[in-house]
Amino acid sequence: MGLCARFAACIADPRDQFRVIHQLDDILRARVLVIGCSYKNADDLDALRDDPGFRLALGKLPGSGAGLASQMIMRHWENAPTTRELVRLMEAMIGIYGASYPSPPRGDEAGYR
Repeated sequence: MGLCARFAACIADPRDQFRVIHQLDDILRARVLVIGCSYKNADDLDALRDDPGFRLALGKLPGSGAGLASQMIMRHWENAPTTRELVRLMEAMIGIYGASYPSPPRGDEAGYR
């Protein structure tokens, strides 16, 4: 579905792109996967950087290139979005939710009463 790429497009990346090792959508994807696997916080990323399963899930071959983003990089990006970027992220989430229906749901169809 390209969710992490859509979310990354909502956040400015001021880094020098010639020096970037981990693209923002890969950083977000790693965080989503860690949460989906029941790791409670980003501290576990340092231990999982070279985990073959996580590497394959992010489209990286085990043992090739740089590992996954570290806990320190993840912490930076968890706190980086501005209020405007958070609004854009919420708009993206609402758009994804709305697109999951053949026609836009009314409030009562979405479980709101």
